[in-house]
Amino acid sequence: MSVPVPASAPTHQQFALIGAGPSGLAGARNLQKLGIPFQGFEAHSDVGGLWNIDNPRSTVYQSAHLISSKRTTEFAEFPMADSVADYPSHAELRRYFSDFADHFDLRRHFRFNTRVLRVEPVDESAATRWRVSIDAGQGRIETAEYRGVIIANGTLSEPGMPRFAGQFDGELLHTSAYKSAALFEGKRVLVVGAGNSGCDIAVDAVHRARSVDISVRRGYYFVPKYIFGKPADTLGGKRPLPAWIKQRVDAMVLKWFTGDPVRFGFPRPDYRMYESHPVVNSLVLHHIGHGDIGVRPDIERLDGRTVHFKDGSARDYDLILCATGTSCTTRSSTAAGSTGRAWRRSCT
Repeated sequence: MSVPVPASAPTHQQFALIGAGPSGLAGARNLQKLGIPFQGFEAHSDVGGLWNIDNPRSTVYQSAHLISSKRTTEFAEFPMADSVADYPSHAELRRYFSDFADHFDLRRHFRFNTRVLRVEPVDESAATRWRVSIDAGQGRIETAEYRGVIIANGTLSEPGMPRFAGQFDGELLHTSAYKSAALFEGKRVLVVGAGNSGCDIAVDAVHRARSVDISVRRGYYFVPKYIFGKPADTLGGKRPLPAWIKQRVDAMVLKWFTGDPVRFGFPRPDYRMYESHPVVNSLVLHHIGHGDIGVRPDIERLDGRTVHFKDGSARDYDLILCATGTSCTTRSSTAAGSTGRAWRRSCT
């Protein structure tokens, strides 16, 4: 049930909504249901955010799938079809978000191919309006005042590239640039970081690379996608357990299904289960156990094609792929003598 949204409310009565990815679509749908007028902005030409692989700012790759199951991820009022896989691919998710936008007629609320350049308060009062400047194309900058701003432009589009001592003469890339396993053909590959993307990509590399290692500096909890034949995140049923009980129960179940990753060379985690994102991937342990992937410590320095590790070992590589996280950069500035704030966002 939706409350009709005024078709032509002046901008100062509207909210500006930045982003048409999953969170932006959720925000749009809730504003729509409440009859609150809003104007959406999306830098790409369509909805889907990072799950739209054609979006230049998308960091998904050809083998990317959800790490949560469809039934714990879907919108409650728009369930995913039974034909969708338990862990949908990026293509299935792109189609799902497109269908969601069509079903609730959300696209008409967005200006696509429109990047938000600046957001700033008009004055210092608690009820201030917000001045939004956009790139309207062909060199035109448009500015309007809005009742408020909802920022849903994501947190996973800016590569967090580490700095290493020394110089590497091979290829040095961030996983945000990775799309296809063809990149690894015949190469000696080092993946830096063992988060979900790093482990997925290391598994991809096994089938094409000459050799694959993964460099880690901290411990991880590895969660299989299926436990007792069902998606692991549905363990315990629809009524979630209290966090402290779930931590203990799931940590015990992991010992039964995946064992102790320390025996493969991973450091022991210095945090408890769910205090950081677990790695929802048991294939990486399978390949490590079969000798297809080697586990290496943190990098000490680079020297030509040689990588020196902090345990004193060294090995040669053709490609270093940094799975070291992504973020969305926000720069805040305060005018002299003023408490007013202005934000410049580097991604929309």
